[in-house]
Amino acid sequence: MNTTLDYTKLRPNKKKRIIKCPECGKMGELHKYTNGQAMIIHTSHIVLGMFNHVDESCFFKEWQV
Repeated sequence: MNTTLDYTKLRPNKKKRIIKCPECGKMGELHKYTNGQAMIIHTSHIVLGMFNHVDESCFFKEWQV
């Protein structure tokens, strides 16, 4: 699945919200977008000391908390 994500619309999190993903059941960090979408990042790592490369994540078009 190729989904283009606009990271400029990502809301800044003051603290990390670790939740269980309703889609795959794994634990991950919740990131909300300003338009109601959300992404749960399961694994990621820093590339070249400045870029966060996401290895595994789940993306939701509509997020209800």
